[in-house]
Amino acid sequence: MSTKSTAVMMQLATADGDSKQQMVVFANKAVYRRSLTEGTRTRWRYASVGDLPTWVEGYVNLTKAAPTPMSISHGATLMEVTEDEATEAEGGAFPRNVGLRYSRVIDAMDADPTSNVPTPDVKQYVQDWIDAHSRDDNAWIDTHVHSAGTAVVKPAAPEPEPEPEPEVSVATTTGGWTYPETKGGYITRPNGTKYKVRKIDGTPDVQVIREARPDREHVFLFGEPGTGKTALVDSAFGDDLVTMLGTEDTEVADFIGGYTVRGGGSYGWTDGALTEAMERKVPLFIDEIGVIAPKVLTTVFSVMDGRDEIRITANPDRGIVTAGHGFMVLAATNPHAPGVRLSEALLSRFAIHLEVGSDYSVCREMGVPDVLVTAAENLDKRRSTGEIGWAPQMRELLRAKAQWTKRGDTFAIRNLISGAPEDDREVVAEVMARTTGKKLTGLVL
Repeated sequence: MSTKSTAVMMQLATADGDSKQQMVVFANKAVYRRSLTEGTRTRWRYASVGDLPTWVEGYVNLTKAAPTPMSISHGATLMEVTEDEATEAEGGAFPRNVGLRYSRVIDAMDADPTSNVPTPDVKQYVQDWIDAHSRDDNAWIDTHVHSAGTAVVKPAAPEPEPEPEPEVSVATTTGGWTYPETKGGYITRPNGTKYKVRKIDGTPDVQVIREARPDREHVFLFGEPGTGKTALVDSAFGDDLVTMLGTEDTEVADFIGGYTVRGGGSYGWTDGALTEAMERKVPLFIDEIGVIAPKVLTTVFSVMDGRDEIRITANPDRGIVTAGHGFMVLAATNPHAPGVRLSEALLSRFAIHLEVGSDYSVCREMGVPDVLVTAAENLDKRRSTGEIGWAPQMRELLRAKAQWTKRGDTFAIRNLISGAPEDDREVVAEVMARTTGKKLTGLVL
């Protein structure tokens, strides 16, 4: 790995926790930031900061400032970027895939209490990183890159394998594309975690959506948060995919492309996610599609209804872009989340509509304590009848498994209770007490 292909990520939070700033710092001291307030995200913005350690020290000092003191909520962690992405950053453009990789690191650090969060001394950590770059110390960098922030698939750490299943040969399908291999019923995702392959009418779920690709049958996935929609797409296509995360701020330019600031204050054209996927002849995955404004989503209509091309009017030199063989659109959302808008015009263009739920038997197979799974099954039945609005899904249960191992059963149970929406917390605590024999409340300081 080249010492040039790393960046430092960090997250800062106000004392009350309502506002956060996320930051990515590249080796050339280019810094990008975005703000999160009450669940909304701004776009990544370039920030010129001068001497990097001084800037970091200044942010640490903000913990003592008023009226909105900040603290480093995730320390500082190295993530890996590709040479091409580093070049984009040096030119003044924030690479889209770096943002997605950053989000995965944050998710992994939240979900896995054993994740390698480095020293809280942010200033010293960043200085160590700069020093490692100056002396080409790849050994230091390799041991500090967070596993969820790698730009390439790295071998996962050995772990006990479940009882082997008959091998399912899905390495290649019609069309000649090579896909991640299924071993013992599991696929290793690009972030290094394992995905348990499930069946749809006897056919592996990854195979179902792979077989939709040759005929460009667009796929729509819907279900509660944490059920594995994104994991399914990652596992099916690996790195042979362009992913974009939908927000309320998503614009047409995020799909098509636009002019961005380059080094020296100049402007240059950067393709959007849709344009990139069409030209690379790979699937486009639109995660959280339901929160994108319907008028923005009309951008993808022409390539979903057989016309297979877009005209880039914002850049006449770019002209017409045609979708190559292998392009398709996949999308995922929670249809019950606040603010989700799904038009009939959009939904009618998907050939396959697949509801993704939590398979609690898979949770047991992956080592989640049985009492937690039993409680989750009970709560999910109540959720399906409308009695409550939330139940632990696979993501929460796998997180609870890790916490059970590291911090004990009481902590894991109390944290599950705390994670429930306030209106449902009392019912969750009552079901947990009946199932586990422990009458507990959520985590409280």
